[in-house]
Amino acid sequence: MPVSKAQQKATAKYALKAYDRIELQVYKGEKEPIKSHATTQNESLNAFINRAIKETIERDNATKKSSNSKAWENFLNDLEEIADDEPNKTENNHLKAWEDFYTNISACDEPLTEFERIKFKEIEI
Repeated sequence: MPVSKAQQKATAKYALKAYDRIELQVYKGEKEPIKSHATTQNESLNAFINRAIKETIERDNATKKSSNSKAWENFLNDLEEIADDEPNKTENNHLKAWEDFYTNISACDEPLTEFERIKFKEIEI
């Protein structure tokens, strides 16, 4: 049974409210391999592209977080080394450790976690 004009209109109205549209362009000949891969994954082309986007965002964010964690780890290691230094050098070394840490964190583009903010308050100079 064909879909009525009223049903088509209702579906179009819902789609406008519920979805954002993104036009995707690929070079000639690339669409079919992508569509074929989506089919082998039992997904529509649209579902496959959405999954690819979500997984890429998650992976990119995980990379940023791991960079942030590495900066934190380096900072804590620096503080441990400072504790073993001579007492009169400690203040300058603390400042250098903080400076290095903030430089590394700034490069990560990832905000500090609540845990990291709490830890900073505990160890502030």
